[in-house]
Amino acid sequence: MLGLRVNVVRRGAFIALKFHAAVSPTRQLVDKMQDVVDIVRVLEREFGPEDERLAAGIADKMYPGAVAELKELIDDVRHGRRPKI
Repeated sequence: MLGLRVNVVRRGAFIALKFHAAVSPTRQLVDKMQDVVDIVRVLEREFGPEDERLAAGIADKMYPGAVAELKELIDDVRHGRRPKI
């Protein structure tokens, strides 16, 4: 970008990492809230089936039940519900 090398994170990986941060028991509430806002912004723009598969694949390695929780968060955002974190 502008003649500089830029590292890019794929949308699915970004969502998974933000989800992981948002559910972290040691993270401050204000930071968790920002993680959720970041997730919402990405989902509002573009987040297709391939992105969702990548996010779920990463979440699957986090802890038992993480995939279901991530899918619930994505569904809440897509349907205008406040995500539970």
